[in-house]
Amino acid sequence: RNGHMNNTRYPALFCDFTDGITDRFVTGFAVNFQNEARYGTSFDVYGAREGNDSYFRTVLEDGAVGAEALITLEGR
Repeated sequence: RNGHMNNTRYPALFCDFTDGITDRFVTGFAVNFQNEARYGTSFDVYGAREGNDSYFRTVLEDGAVGAEALITLEGR
């Protein structure tokens, strides 16, 4: 409706890329939005993990950073 990816879609997107998310609890989640992913735009998702923290970044077709996220998981 507003021409870009709805901000409420990002948590599900990043969770889909988080290893072990079904085996542990999400205890922290932060997203920083930098540039809109306009309708029809492709982007890549990059990630890294360090301990309980998973870091993500989307990079738009033009090389701009779209969003960055940090997800913290704790064991069961």
